[in-house]
Amino acid sequence: PPYGGIDERSASYIQSRHGKTIVLWSDDSGDSTGGTAQQSYDFYAGFANQGPSASPRMTLSHETSPAGYNAMYMGTVPRLANAGIKLVSVAQCLNADAYEVFGGFGNRDSSWYCGGSWTPSNPTPTTTTTSSTPAPTCARTYRSVQNDTCAKIENDNGLPAGSILRANPFLNCNDIWVNTPICIPPGGSTSTSTTTRTSTSTSTSTTPAPTCVRTYRSVQNDTCAKIENDNGLPAGSILRANAFLNCNDIWVNTPICIPPGGSTTTRTTTTTTTTSTSTSVGPSPTCVRTYRSVQNDTCAKIENDNGLPAGSILQANQFLNCNDIWVNTPICIPPGGTGGSTCTQTISSTLGQTCDTIGADHGVSGAQILAWNTFLNCNDIWVNTPVCVKH
Repeated sequence: PPYGGIDERSASYIQSRHGKTIVLWSDDSGDSTGGTAQQSYDFYAGFANQGPSASPRMTLSHETSPAGYNAMYMGTVPRLANAGIKLVSVAQCLNADAYEVFGGFGNRDSSWYCGGSWTPSNPTPTTTTTSSTPAPTCARTYRSVQNDTCAKIENDNGLPAGSILRANPFLNCNDIWVNTPICIPPGGSTSTSTTTRTSTSTSTSTTPAPTCVRTYRSVQNDTCAKIENDNGLPAGSILRANAFLNCNDIWVNTPICIPPGGSTTTRTTTTTTTTSTSTSVGPSPTCVRTYRSVQNDTCAKIENDNGLPAGSILQANQFLNCNDIWVNTPICIPPGGTGGSTCTQTISSTLGQTCDTIGADHGVSGAQILAWNTFLNCNDIWVNTPVCVKH
């Protein structure tokens, strides 16, 4: 129940009339009521310090709260696990099924829309005739990082005050969630980098995803700092090129984009016999861009989507199993295709839109919209999100 508020009479009615089980938490992390990520982390660290002999707890955290998920990135789960505390779901705790099944599997269509009423209906499409000023043209889309504010992003991109909020009216300028896609409007001068960056040539800073010199597979105990050190890269460059990473908890075998600007000269690879690719300098060709794979991608499909010759995706990404590509794998798109790499039209999303509906409005497939906007959750697109619709 909301806020944990329920009385005996209501509980009795729910249980007797509907046969439902009521679950209440015993401890609230406070992440939804103003608590910080550090406070949320300390909340779980307290249970870890008590060890496995302490009485069972049912804790409350919110995956939609920055304090909640940032505390997880800080290591709440391994901290508890290392203390010998077993984490289970509510269903496991009660030895019950987590879901009730009604009917069979259905295929999503335009009727799957929740408009806030008991009788779902199609949204009345508001024909947006790219008129006045819903969203300005974006020079590029930037992914926010920890402690970003509108003022900081404007300063980093040489933009006038207020321009970031005008281009992204959905933002709370002083509370920007990590990894939020942000439209960077034209008119800036990105060449002015801030003082705490050891000035190692930041000249090619145009595209949203940096060109990858190669894709590296992480090994045990890798961190961003270690990978940067191994490749002679400046601090912060690995996270900028791989915004999905938790720098201090990188899973083994994660494909990682190694951006240009490093100074590793001899890096002998002990892989199996390679079929002498004529680019004889580096382990992988220059990438036009880095693409994030989606469900059911194969090398052949990605080649077809980008107008590339057969075999070129595997040559550029030799770690791939072409017929079993994990969702969200960063993939180097080599030059020579006809798919285009520059976004020429950006719209601002409206309520109820999905990748499929946006694609239908602009004459492309939903899969293509996702390929051009890999940060999207296609079925939960926030209002006013900048979305690329044409290359």
